[in-house]
Amino acid sequence: MNAAGETAYAGRLKRLVDNLGAARSLGAGTAVASSATLAGFASASAGWLSQQRKEADSDATYQSTLLSRASDALSNVAGVNGDDETALTLQLEHSYTASAKIITVVDQLLKTLMDAVR
Repeated sequence: MNAAGETAYAGRLKRLVDNLGAARSLGAGTAVASSATLAGFASASAGWLSQQRKEADSDATYQSTLLSRASDALSNVAGVNGDDETALTLQLEHSYTASAKIITVVDQLLKTLMDAVR
């Protein structure tokens, strides 16, 4: 590689830099130009990926909004709101737990009273 005895392989390094700047033919499967430099291909690839990400994000936002609207429409047609039903179910569960505790305390009081009477 260093037949001329250059210091630090300057000629080789210059050829490598020149090769990096040379236009190359790219495969047909790419979504960018068919011929570009390595830096141009990297830039075009980054731009293409950014565009794909933006489109995917936009599609995901649209699908999320569509799902929300469809859920609201179903709730309006069926007359049942899932959030309200869940809240009522939790409230009923808490009431049941409180009632069970009261019955347990009353039962213990009655047992204590009956034991005291005997």
